[in-house]
Amino acid sequence: QRLLPPAAVRSVAAGGKAGYADRRLAGIDNGARVLAAPVTTDRGRLVVMVGASLQDRADELAALAATLALAGTAAICMISLGAWLAVTGALRPVDRIRRQAAAISAWDPGRRLPVSGGKDELALLGGTLNQMLGRIEESINRERQLVDRASHELRTPLAIQRMDLDLALSGPQTV
Repeated sequence: QRLLPPAAVRSVAAGGKAGYADRRLAGIDNGARVLAAPVTTDRGRLVVMVGASLQDRADELAALAATLALAGTAAICMISLGAWLAVTGALRPVDRIRRQAAAISAWDPGRRLPVSGGKDELALLGGTLNQMLGRIEESINRERQLVDRASHELRTPLAIQRMDLDLALSGPQTV
């Protein structure tokens, strides 16, 4: 079987340039790549042809694809784990602030969140939450003062009405 058709051989011989061609040849799996190069000898200009099976290349490409699939999966898993650990570490202070904020109750309005001395977002958030807690504490104190004043102001009229009711229930009276 010829490696290249006669027309391709004449083209290489006339053009003087080497060329590659992929062909299906009998007895070679997965095709072959043929190099045809013109050579000048004592007997004239000849075309030398060399062919090699592409099966080894196909096998290597399949092995590379399998390796990349396994390594890619492992790399994605490692990157995901690293990202999860980094995000968890970055959010740990936020969780600490959340737990401390949840522990503050209406019975302990003077309590504040500990704030780091930095200028990062968490320090700013802690400062803002402490300002809000201060405003809430102020509001609770004003509400308690109002209730104290209102109860004091209502005690006297209620005491007078109670005396009048006790007197009226104690028996007949003359006017």
